[in-house]
Amino acid sequence: KEFLMQVLPDSDSQRIIQEFCGAVFVSRRKYTIDKMLYLLGDGRNGKGVFLECIQAVLGNKNCTNYSMSELCKAQYKMSNIAQCSGKLINICYDMSKDDVSGGEFKSIVSGERQTGKFMFHDTFHVTDLPLFMAAVNEIPATTDHSFGHARRHLIVPFERRIPEELVNPRLSKELILETPGILNWMFHGRSRFLANGAKFSSSEKLDQLA
Repeated sequence: KEFLMQVLPDSDSQRIIQEFCGAVFVSRRKYTIDKMLYLLGDGRNGKGVFLECIQAVLGNKNCTNYSMSELCKAQYKMSNIAQCSGKLINICYDMSKDDVSGGEFKSIVSGERQTGKFMFHDTFHVTDLPLFMAAVNEIPATTDHSFGHARRHLIVPFERRIPEELVNPRLSKELILETPGILNWMFHGRSRFLANGAKFSSSEKLDQLA
């Protein structure tokens, strides 16, 4: 919590990322979760440390690390989709501005059925996609300016740059020692998300960024 107060002091932003992280433990067969979380900001502001902690809590076997363009447009996108099957979350630590327009982006973020294919195997239906979270310097480019595209963006700005003299290169390792507490924090977010009717808390500041 001290770390979050340092890098993300806005209380609405804290609630929303807590709820999103808790939502990884919510069945998408019961509830529609059609948002992708973007941690927006330049470097040295805590985004990477936050993502490392979440992946450490969930475990590498429960996470993938593809960019959205690798899932929507890449030559081996079906293989990448297949690798995501059954995971809790896909975390991209540094997503580029590559265009992610169109129906594929919207359907992937919404967890709709996709076609996957492992190397040397037949194609199959992927019905258990993870949630998607990415650190970005800028929101990816798009030619899709529809409401359907915009409403899938959940953007949380990390606006504080940590002074170089205060940077702790071991911070993520130290925070990972707090795994039980972070997991408990995530489950509190899950409880509030479900109490809200499987919706994320509102924030006028964040709504303006979508």
